[in-house]
Amino acid sequence: MELNLNNNKLRDSGVILLSAALRNLRCKIQELRLDNNDLTDSCTSDLASDLSENQSLTVLSLWSNSFTDQSVPALRRLIQNCVNLKLIW
Repeated sequence: MELNLNNNKLRDSGVILLSAALRNLRCKIQELRLDNNDLTDSCTSDLASDLSENQSLTVLSLWSNSFTDQSVPALRRLIQNCVNLKLIW
């Protein structure tokens, strides 16, 4: 299953709510696309923590947002914990 929310201006608050919903272990989403949603470093910790619970996720697309080097530790944890994640951009 793919969830494509590209270009929706979700912003950090919207993605934090979305990622909390995706934390549900019954959620079998494989691809999550959040390109161009005005996301910043403020949401990466919650996003990474919540998505780490989802073991079916294989693709996470975060292209064209406003992340900086401050997001690297949270994204690294996501990559380490989400064992099926093959592609992150």
